[in-house]
Amino acid sequence: MTPTVLATAALVAAAPTAAFGQQGGAAGAPARPAPERSGHVEANGVSYYYEIHGRGEPLLLLHGGLGSLDMFGPVLPALAAGRQVIAVDLHGHGRTALGDRPLRMIDMGDDLAAVLAELGYEQVGVLGYSLGGGLRDAGWMRENMSPNRLAILPGRTHYDIFFAPELVSTVLPFLNGESNTTDWADQMRR
Repeated sequence: MTPTVLATAALVAAAPTAAFGQQGGAAGAPARPAPERSGHVEANGVSYYYEIHGRGEPLLLLHGGLGSLDMFGPVLPALAAGRQVIAVDLHGHGRTALGDRPLRMIDMGDDLAAVLAELGYEQVGVLGYSLGGGLRDAGWMRENMSPNRLAILPGRTHYDIFFAPELVSTVLPFLNGESNTTDWADQMRR
C-alpha cells in the first residue's frame, strides 16, 4: 500500500470517533445515555448488536445505510422518555458484522423479526429512515408492528436525523396515537 492509501484509511477509520466521540454523541453534544441493556442476538447467521433504553411502549429504531444506532444519539433521550426504545445496528453496520451473507432487505426483515422475538417483543412501533425506512415493506412488520405505528422519514439523511431533534415533536405524537391521523404522510404535512 502507498502512504497516501494508508493515510486515507487511517482518516476514515478515525472519523467516527472524531465526529461522534467515545460515547457516540457529536462533539460538544450531551453524551448519549448508557443503555439499560445491550448485547448481541444471533439471527439467521448474523449477530445483531442492540441496545434498549427507557420504559414504556416499545419503539424499534432503524437507522440509515452506512450508519448505526448512534445516529439517533441526540434524539434518543426524548424518544426513551416515555417509550422503551430498541435500537439495532443493521446487518453490516455499526457493531453488527457483515459476515458472509449478502445484504438483502427481505433477509434483514426476517432477521429483525427473530431479534424482536428473542428479546421478547410481540409488537413494536417503528421509526426508520433511509435504509431503515426501506424495511417498511418487509413482511415481519405486518405481524409485529403496533397498529398504525410506522413512522418512516422519507428523504432524510443521517445529518437530518442527527441534527434535528425537533423531529421528535412530530414523531412522538403520531407513534403515541395522540395525533388526529393514522397516516404518517398526513402527519408529516402538519
